[in-house]
Parts: sequence; structure tokens; C-alpha cells
Amino acid sequence: MSLSAALYSSLSSLNTLQQQTRLVSANVANAQSPEYTRKIANLVTPAVQGLPTGVSIQSITRTVSTTLQADLLARTAESAAEEVRAAYLDRIGNILDVDAGEPAITERLQAFQQAWTDFEASPENPNLSRNIVIQGQQLATSINQLAATPPQIDTQILTDIGTNLTLLNNLIGQAYSINTQLVTQGSTGQPIGDLQDQMDTIIRQMSKLAKVQMLSTGTAAVQIITTGGLSLVSGAVQPTFTFDANTNQVQTTSNGITSAVASTAFQSGQIDALIKLRSGFGDTSTFSQQVMTSTNPADGALRKFVNQIDQMANQIAAVTNNAYNKSNSYGSELAANFFTYSTLALPPATTVATAVTSGTATAASTGGSLTDGGAAFGALAPTPTLYHRIMITAGQGVGSSAIITANTGTTITAPGLAATDATSQYEIQSVTGPLMSNTATAATTTTLTDTANTWTVNQFAPTAAGVSYQVRILSGTGAGQIGIITSNTANQLTVSPAFSSAPGVGATYVIEPALRNLPAAASMLQVNTTLTGGTTTVKRSSASTVTQALSITTAGAFDPIPLPAASTASLNNTGIIQGNLTLANTLASVVSYTAQGLATVNKNKEDFERLRHQTDQTYRNVVGVSVDTEMSNLVVLQNAYQASAQVLQTVRTMFDTLINLGRN
Repeated sequence: MSLSAALYSSLSSLNTLQQQTRLVSANVANAQSPEYTRKIANLVTPAVQGLPTGVSIQSITRTVSTTLQADLLARTAESAAEEVRAAYLDRIGNILDVDAGEPAITERLQAFQQAWTDFEASPENPNLSRNIVIQGQQLATSINQLAATPPQIDTQILTDIGTNLTLLNNLIGQAYSINTQLVTQGSTGQPIGDLQDQMDTIIRQMSKLAKVQMLSTGTAAVQIITTGGLSLVSGAVQPTFTFDANTNQVQTTSNGITSAVASTAFQSGQIDALIKLRSGFGDTSTFSQQVMTSTNPADGALRKFVNQIDQMANQIAAVTNNAYNKSNSYGSELAANFFTYSTLALPPATTVATAVTSGTATAASTGGSLTDGGAAFGALAPTPTLYHRIMITAGQGVGSSAIITANTGTTITAPGLAATDATSQYEIQSVTGPLMSNTATAATTTTLTDTANTWTVNQFAPTAAGVSYQVRILSGTGAGQIGIITSNTANQLTVSPAFSSAPGVGATYVIEPALRNLPAAASMLQVNTTLTGGTTTVKRSSASTVTQALSITTAGAFDPIPLPAASTASLNNTGIIQGNLTLANTLASVVSYTAQGLATVNKNKEDFERLRHQTDQTYRNVVGVSVDTEMSNLVVLQNAYQASAQVLQTVRTMFDTLINLGRN
């Protein structure tokens, strides 16, 4: 090797060692930064004529572990999801006072039961009668207040979903920007380790929102997708994500086109946890129905809570009213229905019909239905406060009418409707009041017969959609009694529970939507307004039967009305295993279910956070900076620098000797 080559080698060594020292210094300075990965200089030694000619830094790379990084992203998403679940179940738990020795709602029920017990002992005492009304209304008000909280919680959930999606959109924008820089700097050979650290930071923030993973693109840029297959960072166009509360789905907009994101796209993370918390509360999608069957206590928690307090309200009203209605009333005593529903007053004795739409059938039907291909029918199925009927006004089947039980956009189902064809003109009416009214020709405690009517078999039986009907005796023997219709023949109704006394021949009755087992019952439960208004008093003869009914075991379903069809039955899931329960046990089951669910998610939260922390520590030990290692490297670099300087000095001395020889 010539002296010139030796001089170049020593100079390049000194320069490279200086850069390595600078790199070690940066590693040490960032040793405590959780987002920093250790940087390493990769050296290369050029050769000329087979001999090494110095050294240089070929590239600067960072320490990575893709397997550990993927594990950390997954654990971060799981921990974040459990944290959200715990926070919201804690709110529900606070509503029910699950940590209290005696939840307030339990105290209200006990006070109501005690009021009836006191009244049974002294039924002539007007103060005790008034106390029943007071305690009943306080119980109803407490249940009303419970019912008012889920919409408030849902509002906060929607706010959190919106905030998280806004953050996700911002992080996606930052990732696109860094990808551009990575490609630019990588193509020119500039170090990209710090940019890659920035990208890691963004991805870790994303992983709190959704479980994500990185894919290689063949360049320095990265592709980011959720584990559910949704692309977040890919291609040239950045997507924007929003949320549709009505469908409980995330939507994506790209190139001006908005479409729904698959419900399974977000798996774990805060967004997934929030969506599942409100599943079934504002939508009836198949996904929400599946979520409602989950054993995770936070999945569908809002809808399950609503179902629980609605069941509680329905059961309190049903048990109290069934017992109360069995005895006779005298004077100003309330004859029936201690509890009612505030926005669902009993329908009037007369029917009020209002025309909604009209048209002409476009296809023939053998009866029980009508099709109009040009129509766009809205929801026409019966509700507890109104129903729709169809009347044939001209053409085939003129004069026939029937109650609409179901419909699509173009076809109406109406059992009992006459056969129709393309000549049949129809009118659809919205009807409030009783479905029909007449007088009984015979009756027992479980049946009512009217030979003047010809009904379609099981026309008034509970429907798969959860609609049920009741027969109410307006006047005559048995006036004030109400029976839920479980089935019917052409002219006879079967009811359950049984009437306390058989209606008399000639008793006037009405058939109407049943006011029990109602959705949103908890928000509407109230003591009969004639009692709270003082125009009637509590029926003295009911004291014993009500007192007993409030304490005995009742069926978990507490009514013969079935759950909706299998397609939507999961939405009625309370999360509680039904059985034979007293009212107190039903209430205790609601409180216990929430308390156990809260304990479960809190334990999950601790377990997943512990696992995330352990994974993070393992990851940091692999890719982070060890100060001891760097200090050892610094000593090595110092010794090498001194040696290279000594080489340089030796070469310089040799040069001086050579120059002096030339002068002589």
C-alpha cells in the first residue's frame, strides 16, 4: 500500500469513527425515549487491487423485531378496548348503585311492598291507602330515571366514537405524509431511521383505536391495515372515516364515494369496543344481533340494560295489576290497573280512522294480502297505540277490510281480507282506538265468545314481531277486566291470565293492542293517574292478593307473550338467565348481573394492561437503547480513534522522512 493510500485509509477511519461516535451519542441521549429505536452504523470497506482502502458508513439502520412489534400492537388494542368497556360498565354500575349496601331501586321496591303489607293490616286507613300510591309512584319514578340514563350514555358513546374517528383520520394523514418522506429520503440514500420511528409512533397510537398491522410495499413506505382487512394507509388517496349512528357502522369516503365499512373491519381497540357497547340500542342489524348473544358483559351492554329495566317495569306492572284486577271495587275505588304507562293511555271506546294512502292492486291474491307494485308502503304493522287497516273500496273484494299485520314496500299482509285482483281499489287507514267492539254472547273466565263475529283463526294471537292484543270489558258483568289474547277461533277468544270473574252475556268488550311487555316500558311506567289525581282510591279488597303477589315466585317471562322471532330475538336478550323469580329476585338479578359484569371487565382490564406492559418491556429490551452497551461501544470507538490517529501520525512521519531524503 502506498503512503497516500495509507493516509487516505487513516483519514477515512477517523471520519467514520467520528460519525459512529455521534451515532452512539444520539443513542445514549434517547435512551429514555419510549419511541426511539437503537440506530446502528453499517460499515463498508472499499478495495483497490485487492487491498482495503479505508472504511465508510454504508447505511444507518435501526434495531427492529417485527414479531414483537406485531404482538405489542395487538396487546395495545386489547388493553385499550378493555379500558373503554370498564369505564362504561362502571357508569351503568353507578346508575344501579351496585357498590351500595342496598341499591336505591331495591329500597323503593321494598317500601312499595311494605306499603301494601301495612294496608292489608288496616284496609280502612285512608293514610295507608295514600301511602301505597306515594310509594308506587316513587318506585315508578325511580324506574323512569333509570330509563333516562341509557340515551345519555349513548350520546357520550357517539361523541367518543366521533372523537376517535377524527383522531384516526388525523393519524392516517400523518402516516401518508411520512410515507412520502420515507420514499424520498430512501431513494436518495439518506437515513430514514428517525422517520421510521415516527411512523411506529403513529401506528402505536392507531393500535389504541383498532388492532392494526403493517405490510411491506416494496419501498420504504408502509401499508397499514386493520386485522379485519380494512386498508387505512394504502395507495395514493387518503380515506376519511365517519360514523352512522342509525346503522351503527363506520363509513369511509374515498374519491368522493362514501360506503359502509364491514362491521368486522375494526377488531378490538376503542372503536370496536364503543360500537359493540351500543349494538342493538339504535339498530337491529344482523351484526348487532350477533353482538347481543356475546358472553362478554360489555357487548350490547346498553341494550341489555334497557331490556333489563323494561322487563323489571313490565313485571312490576303485570304482577301488581293481575293481582289488583282480581277483586271487586266499590264506590270510588279504582276498578283495574294500578299501574299504567304515561304515553300509552287506554284506547277510547270509539275508533278513529284517518286515511293514509290509496291505490289499485297490480296482482291477484287469493285472500289475506294485497300487492301494489307501484306503491312504497312504510311501516304498517300494529303498535301498542295504533294499527292500520286496509279497505277495498271498489273492484274485486269491494267492502272487505282487515287489519294489516305486516308489509313490505309493495305487499300488505292482512288476514281475513277478501281475494283481490287488478281491479281492486283500496284505502289504507291509520286507526286509533279498539280494533273492534261488540257484545259477548257467552264467556268463561278464560274465553269470550261472540257469534256475531267471524275472525280469522289466531288473528289476535301474539305475533312473531312481539305484537299482542287484549280484550277489555267496557260494561256489564266483569267491567274493567282485561285479558291477554293467546289464541282465537272464528268467534271465540282465549285469554290468559284468566278473568277474575266470567264476563256476562251482553257485556260490551273491545279488542285492542295489549299494554304490557312493552319496549320502553321503564320510561313510561306510572301509577294510574286517577289514583295520583285523587279521583279514585286503592281497592281495599285487593290488599291481600297484591301483597301475596308481590312476594311469591312468578314465571321469568311473567306473561304468555312470546319473544320475537329468532331473527330478532337476540335483541331482547337481557343477559340474565330467566327462571322462576320473585320481583325482588328479578331486581337483584339485574343489579348482580351488572356488578358481576363490571368485576369481569375490570379484571380483564388489569390482565390485558399487565400483558401489554410486559410485551412493551420485552420489545423495548430488544429494540431500545442499553446505556451500558453504548458506553462499551464508546470505549471501543475511543481506542480505535486513538489507534487511527497513531497510524495517521506514523504516516505523517514517514512522509516527512521521505521529503527530507528528497531534499538531501
